[in-house]
Amino acid sequence: MMKMTKVKLLIIGHELLQGKTIDTNTQFVAQTLYTNHFSLEEVIILGDNKERLAQEISSFWHPDSSFDLLILTGGLGITKDDLTKEAMSMALGREQQYSAESAKAAKQSYERIGRDFDIKAKEHPYCRVPEGMKVFQNKGGLAPCPYLQEKNKMIMSFPGVPRELELTFLQEALPEIQSFFAEGGQKIQQDQLIFKTRY
Repeated sequence: MMKMTKVKLLIIGHELLQGKTIDTNTQFVAQTLYTNHFSLEEVIILGDNKERLAQEISSFWHPDSSFDLLILTGGLGITKDDLTKEAMSMALGREQQYSAESAKAAKQSYERIGRDFDIKAKEHPYCRVPEGMKVFQNKGGLAPCPYLQEKNKMIMSFPGVPRELELTFLQEALPEIQSFFAEGGQKIQQDQLIFKTRY
């Protein structure tokens, strides 16, 4: 029997919990995964809380977790409340370090809008990712999107801006997911989806 590829989605941002922003990312991810035969089984909305986010990542990464793919949206910019990479570092025990791949991806994104970017700026947030992570180039914005493939699991993170998520997910991430989980998963009934909101 084909193994079901189970997916968990973390939507990050206080603005969502405060009702200031409408969450369209869940619908996009759910529809895209469903169409491609992957099983989105749980959605959690979290505030900008590094410790809580790290707990969710650690839980996913634990060998006893039943999930295969963790998708995070939000918190990848350069402001003080953009904490996703810090939370991944904390949860996985991996220091953030300079990544030539991430710096190159950022430079290409800046060049797309006619701006310069110094790939030697080793302390710039866009040049640093948790150790061992690769990145997707952001197809609709600037922040590179770190991801990790290990232990038959994947973690991938995206900006919360819908256009950036959608373009990057479709052009960069989805082919990688399909390749990593070669046969995909099974479709899940809508009433099986677990949706949670947490501060």
